[in-house]
Amino acid sequence: MPDPAGMRLGQTRDQAHPDCIFCGTQGPGPLALEFAEDGTGGVAAAFACPSAVEGYPGLVHGGVAAGLLDAAMTNALFAHGVAAVTGRLTVRYQHPLRLGRVATVTAKAAERRGAWWIVHGEIRQDGTVAALAEAWFKDRTTAEEGAT
Repeated sequence: MPDPAGMRLGQTRDQAHPDCIFCGTQGPGPLALEFAEDGTGGVAAAFACPSAVEGYPGLVHGGVAAGLLDAAMTNALFAHGVAAVTGRLTVRYQHPLRLGRVATVTAKAAERRGAWWIVHGEIRQDGTVAALAEAWFKDRTTAEEGAT
């Protein structure tokens, strides 16, 4: 029998985020990530770091890395059946993310404060943490109503 939480991840993503450049299922491109629950209450996906995302020679563009983290954290919330929008994203780049090497992007919801969710994300490559992130997400319904 399929895991209901795993089903919730896919269902919420497909309903709330079908055309996302990072995780949408409608038209996968070089950024397409396939998030799955990681068994710890978070999500994980592999990213091939293709040459199409180059910034400096041989390195993944920092904006793409930030987008990967944002997508992972969004999917961590989808795993809880929550559709939310990013209110604040803080990224700490620790090591260069190299092209042509697989990286793993992970995220986990840490806590909820009122209408806000605090989520943590990480990118690892070759066993090294390349980037860490924390983001505050607001429930999409609340955000669209303008509530704080």
